[in-house]
Amino acid sequence: MKKTLKKLIALAMMLALILSMSVFASADSTTTATAAGLTMRFGDTDTTTYPLTHPEANMRFTEREDGDFNVTYVDGISNYYPDTLAFTISSGASSISSITSSGVTVQPTVRNSETDYEPTTNVQQGFYILYIETASAGTKSCTFNTSTGSVKLYFEVPTFTPSTGSKICAFLPAPGQFTNEGITTGGWGDAYDGTTSHALKGNVATGVSLGYFGGYVVFDMGAIIRGTNNAYVSGGVYNSSTTPYGTDFILYGNAFWNNSEPGCIQVSQDYTHWYDIAGSQYYQGNCVSSTIEYQNPDPANDYSITTATNNAGNKLAVPYTGTNLEGTYTSVATNNFHNHAYFPLNANYFSGRYGHAELSDADTLPFATRTLNSNGITTFLELSGKRIKTKATSELQFGYADVHPNKTLGGTVSYNPYTPNTSSSTWSTISDGTSGGDPIDISWAVNSDGTPAKLDAIRYIRVYTGVEMATPPFGEVSTEVCGISVCSGSGSGSPATPTINVAGQNKTTTNGNIQSIYDLGTSSVSFIVTGTGNIYVNGVSHSSGDTLSFNPSSTGTIVQVIVQNGTAAPYITWLRLYSISED
Repeated sequence: MKKTLKKLIALAMMLALILSMSVFASADSTTTATAAGLTMRFGDTDTTTYPLTHPEANMRFTEREDGDFNVTYVDGISNYYPDTLAFTISSGASSISSITSSGVTVQPTVRNSETDYEPTTNVQQGFYILYIETASAGTKSCTFNTSTGSVKLYFEVPTFTPSTGSKICAFLPAPGQFTNEGITTGGWGDAYDGTTSHALKGNVATGVSLGYFGGYVVFDMGAIIRGTNNAYVSGGVYNSSTTPYGTDFILYGNAFWNNSEPGCIQVSQDYTHWYDIAGSQYYQGNCVSSTIEYQNPDPANDYSITTATNNAGNKLAVPYTGTNLEGTYTSVATNNFHNHAYFPLNANYFSGRYGHAELSDADTLPFATRTLNSNGITTFLELSGKRIKTKATSELQFGYADVHPNKTLGGTVSYNPYTPNTSSSTWSTISDGTSGGDPIDISWAVNSDGTPAKLDAIRYIRVYTGVEMATPPFGEVSTEVCGISVCSGSGSGSPATPTINVAGQNKTTTNGNIQSIYDLGTSSVSFIVTGTGNIYVNGVSHSSGDTLSFNPSSTGTIVQVIVQNGTAAPYITWLRLYSISED
C-alpha cells in the first residue's frame, strides 16, 4: 500500500503534538484553558470538519498568578503576532453576561460553511473571531464576564516592521530539462544564488525555471498588519486603487515576444486558502482545472544521491497521467542539451540546505502531494492548478507571468495591461518608459467558482507553469521567474462606470462585486457594454456598444466586465446570468 508523505507527516505531527504538549505542560502552557466556568481553546467548534491549522494550532495559554491567562504564539517567527484568530468556548458559554476588551475586537460568530461566517450579537454563541490590533506593539486584552466570575486573556504584540521586499518561501520545479541543473551554482534549477552566502534569489537575470505543468515558486511579501475591525494597516501587497491602472505588483520572467512560457498565478493571505488570478483566458473556455501525477522513473538512482548535486541523476523520460490534460503527450521527454535526471531529486529539492528547511513545502501546500517509497524517496509527485491552452503572446493580454519582456528587472513602473497589444511593435510602444514584465491587479483574484474574492491585501504569491506543452526537440514549455516588485506611482481619475444592458434592460452593478440576474430563459441573451476607454468582456477586448450574446444557465453563467480609462484603476464587475427564477 502506498503512503503519501502527508500521511507520514500527519503521524509525525501527532507524535510531535503529544511531545510538545508534555513540554508545554511542564511550563504551565497549554492548548486549552479553564476559568470562570469556561473551557476555552483556539480553533473551530467543529475540528473534524475544520481541522486545526495555522495560526490557531500555534496558540498557547499560560496561567498567570492572578488566574488570568497570557496567550502566546509559538511558531518561532520573530516579531510577529496573528491578527485574526478563531476562538471557541466549548463549555460554559451560556453563562457569559458580557465581553470587554482593549485592542481586541471579539466578534461572536455563526459558521454557515467553510467560507461563510455570519456575525451575531449573541455573546453566548460559543464561537468567536478575535481581531487583534497588531499595528502597534503592546498588551491587548479581552475579558469574558460570567455568572461565576471573569477571565482575562492578554495578547502581547511585539514591535514589528513589515517586510519591504519579497523572498522565495517555496520552490519546486516539475520535471523538466532545467530541473536538477545549476544546483549549488545559481542556475535555473536552483532557488539559491551561486555566491558563497547561498542567499535565496531576488530580482536576478537567472531566476528559477518551473519545469512542466504545475511546477511552482511562492513568494512571501511580508506579514499583513491589521488594526481595529481587521482593517488593513500595512504589510504584504495592498490592493491599491490609486496606482496607475490599479496594478499592484509586477512579475518578471524571461520572455520575449512570441516566446512566452505562461505561468498562472495564485494569491493567498494565509498560505492555506488560495485564489486564482483570473487572467484574460480565464473566462474564455480555455482555462480548466487540471491535476498531473508524475512518476519517478528511477527511484533507486534518486536514493543513491545523498547531497545536493548539480546535473545529477540518470537522464530518463518522466511518465505522467492526470485529469483534464491536453492528451498530446504522456511523458516529459528528454533532449540532447540537458543530460541529467529530469524528475526532481530528493537531495536537491526535498532536503534542507544552507541552514534553510527544504523549500518544496509539498506536504503543506494544497496543490502538491507526494507518494514515498520505503526509503523516503518520492515515487509519485502530484501537482494541480488551472491550465490554459495557449502560449501565444498575442492571446495573453493580462494576468499571467513570463509572457511579456522585461524592460527594467525589479522596476516598479507599470504599463497599462488593458491597452490591446497584439504585436511586438504595439507592445513596445505601450511599455516604453515602464519596467515591462507582467503587471498584476489583486482585483483579478477569484474564488474557485470564478466569483470575485474581494481581497484587500495578500501576503503570498504562487507562480506555476500554466501549460502542458512541449516544443520538440527543445523540450517542455517551462515558466521562468526572475523576480517580483510592488508597483509605485499614482494614477489619475476614478474608475469609469459602464452601462451594461442585458436582454434589453440596463442593469445596476458595483465595482468589485457580482450581480445575479434571474428569469432569463434558456436562449441566448444580448449583452452590451457602453463605456469609455478599454473594455473587456470575459478577457476579450471590445468596442463600446458591441452586441454580444451569452447563454444563461441554471447554475448562473458568469460574465466579467472590465472598463478602464486613462491612468485610472479599472471598474471590474461580474454578472451571473440565470435561466431560472430566484426562488
